[in-house]
Amino acid sequence: MRLLLTLCPAKQPRIDKAFAAAWVEAFKPYDYEAVKAAALDYARKKVFFPAVSDILAAVPPPQRNDLARARELLRRTQES
Repeated sequence: MRLLLTLCPAKQPRIDKAFAAAWVEAFKPYDYEAVKAAALDYARKKVFFPAVSDILAAVPPPQRNDLARARELLRRTQES
């Protein structure tokens, strides 16, 4: 977020703990390096502070590992 605040000076939102926590949650399932690269790419093209969706538009979807898929399948089976 500091990167974007520095590189995107126009129309910056008011940053408080709730705002920062929401951004952390939004990006949590994604690869950090991919998000950082997308944020840098965005900042190179625009001066306005982005929405989360502006960054995630350029990030591959998070990969669920086999354990996560197995747990989801088990949960669904138990609910049936």
